[in-house]
Amino acid sequence: MVKNQPRASHQSINWWDTLPLDYRRSIDTTAVHHSDPVKVYSSAALDHIGRSGLGSLVTAAMGPMLASPNKLRQENRQLDFYRQQLDTQSVDALFPLPERVQVEHFAGRRIADINVATLRARSDFQPLLPKLRVDYATQRRNGFAHAEHWTHNDGPRPTLMVVHGYLLHSSGFYQRLFDLPRLFHSGYDILMVTLPFHGRRAERRHPWSGYGFMAGGLSGVNEAMRQSIHDLRIWMNYLLDNGAPSVGVTGLSLGGYLSALLPAIDDRLAFSMPNSPVVSPIDMALEWLPIRWLMLPAMRLSGVTLPELRHGTALHSPLSWPSKIDADRLFVIGGAGDRFTAPRYVRLLQQHWGGEREHWFPGNHLMHFQRTNYLNAMLAFMNHHSGLGDSTGAPKFTTLEVM
Repeated sequence: MVKNQPRASHQSINWWDTLPLDYRRSIDTTAVHHSDPVKVYSSAALDHIGRSGLGSLVTAAMGPMLASPNKLRQENRQLDFYRQQLDTQSVDALFPLPERVQVEHFAGRRIADINVATLRARSDFQPLLPKLRVDYATQRRNGFAHAEHWTHNDGPRPTLMVVHGYLLHSSGFYQRLFDLPRLFHSGYDILMVTLPFHGRRAERRHPWSGYGFMAGGLSGVNEAMRQSIHDLRIWMNYLLDNGAPSVGVTGLSLGGYLSALLPAIDDRLAFSMPNSPVVSPIDMALEWLPIRWLMLPAMRLSGVTLPELRHGTALHSPLSWPSKIDADRLFVIGGAGDRFTAPRYVRLLQQHWGGEREHWFPGNHLMHFQRTNYLNAMLAFMNHHSGLGDSTGAPKFTTLEVM
């Protein structure tokens, strides 16, 4: 057992108490709202529709807990365990470095001149909460981490890990969104990970990919986040042990959340570029329908407060920890019309990090207008921090307008 350690002095001000209760209603404009209002507001309107659809799935997974004041009180008592862990343990104790494990290689499809392999490794993750360990042990498919690895013949090269969002785990989507073939031909190996309970890691009895991430209530989400970081570090171990000169990370939505959390946990990371990151999932959920219709009455009837719920899930928020890598290695990207992870959350992360690198595009969560601009900015940022510099001579992104 890891011995309790006092939290560092920078953590004495707790964001879960100091963030306004109505933060979800705070001003949410950016400079792009004024420079390109048509794209911003039209894409935001579409996001409201899509958000309700995704919110319905999350509500179906977490509904039994959210709809019942008694069950919410029970969940809140269980969250006391995580509050205590957060208040007494270090980030290294809560997110221990995984042991080296054997990685299996399987030949994958070939994409032009790109060598593609699928990787599999056992995830020896253990939940913090003892009562969840038996359930985790029965999730056999989730007990293996999976990834798709693109490599050069003369590798290994600096590597970009790409982390997908909730539900949307298709590697093809991220190939197009981030134009990964172009990044590959700019000198990078690519590793696309599969998060717990998604894709091949979803149990056969689950009604959709990602269901298991939410089905265990807020305590289950805490552990799914911890396992996600655990498994990302399995892949970091593998890449660095096999000669990758550097490893950086990017991701969208849930993938952006994890990309923002990883710098607080692993100082081996060369850079992080979270895109549309979640940072306070409780506040975000209160913006979504139909989740809000269940949560607000249940909170009122159960006496469970918003700061309590924030605190109970804060161990995996990037707002709870300082970055272990310098602020100039952190680059935040957000959509001005995003209504899944609204600009206020992107801004909150940027303020927490104290960095200067951010980019706003006039689009929503999935429609990224003027994507060319941020892809060029990403490539320049990656080159600077991976050691490639500007020596590759690769052409810039010039033809990408919207995803």
